[in-house]
Amino acid sequence: MITNTFYRAVDRLKATLRFALLTAILGMLVAGGYYIMVYPGSGKPGGWNASDDIGSDGVRGRIKAFTMSEKSANEDRWNLTADVVSMKDEVKEMAEVRMRYLPAMKRGLELDMSSRAAVVQNASNDIAFSGEVVVKTGGATPTVLHTQSINWSQKKRQISTGDAVRLESRKVVISGRGLVLDVDRQTVTVLNAVQAAF
Repeated sequence: MITNTFYRAVDRLKATLRFALLTAILGMLVAGGYYIMVYPGSGKPGGWNASDDIGSDGVRGRIKAFTMSEKSANEDRWNLTADVVSMKDEVKEMAEVRMRYLPAMKRGLELDMSSRAAVVQNASNDIAFSGEVVVKTGGATPTVLHTQSINWSQKKRQISTGDAVRLESRKVVISGRGLVLDVDRQTVTVLNAVQAAF
């Protein structure tokens, strides 16, 4: 009888010790995590440090498989994905970028864009695409644009470039230098050295 009581007391003590030990370990992890977040190394307390693996001043972090989307007041939407993004104070630098622009119903022109790289201005959401840029439009006359760089203006809702361009549709191929594509008006203007093949 005394032996059974002793073993029951030891079992209860084991359970209490396990719980106390688990609580202590969790407390240490939480305290350590808090300390690391508040004092992240040699930088100022609570601040961001430059990421050594990227090697640039002002770099706040790197994200893989990045997705960004926005819906404007007039119901336009765009989604942007990138394989890798370097986050900085003023800009986001991206690699292997894809952007889809979806206008409000019965308004504007759907666009799918891709490029090797892009830089997004954090303040305005303007985007400079570069490297093997391809823009595809939907609608009654699907068109594909090929160029080396494109600038997207969020405020004007325009795509523009000063580089050589090639526009391909079912009926015509147009080449030239410089282009402005107005999403609202659904107009494309090739600025210089225009050539067309029907």
